[in-house]
Amino acid sequence: MATHRIAVGLNGSAGARDALAWAIRLAARRSAAVLVVTAWPDAARDVSRRRNALRPDRLALIRTQQGQIAAAAAAVGHHPPILRELVLSDPVTALCHAAARADLVVVGASRPGRPSRASVGARVEARLAAGRTRGRPVPPVVAVGSAGILRLLAVAGGPVVRE
Repeated sequence: MATHRIAVGLNGSAGARDALAWAIRLAARRSAAVLVVTAWPDAARDVSRRRNALRPDRLALIRTQQGQIAAAAAAVGHHPPILRELVLSDPVTALCHAAARADLVVVGASRPGRPSRASVGARVEARLAAGRTRGRPVPPVVAVGSAGILRLLAVAGGPVVRE
């Protein structure tokens, strides 16, 4: 199965930046597009609202997202098409919605080894697995660190994804 769209979560962490760079390299080799998803949860928006800073905080989040995408894309000679989304939701919900339009979901690993059940990647995989039991197609979910794939979290019947 050819991968045509890779969804990747970007929250500004080092693990997320590694995942973004990995997804862009993979997409460039596979002629795929990258969908970069940044969540802006309710709690963070509430803080901005209380400070009367919704607009400046949203613009800062967008600029940060654009800067991190530009930095990751610069490392690839001919980078693939890159789409961006700022989603007003929690990260798990945002990535699960992106998964409906993706062939692969990539999340950053916060630390080496098996992700904890509380990690975003593990929670995305669990929610997508629940959809799989109801007969919905589910893309593979991989956790990526600075050394590449750390853990394949879910397989939707397709081949294991390798860089």
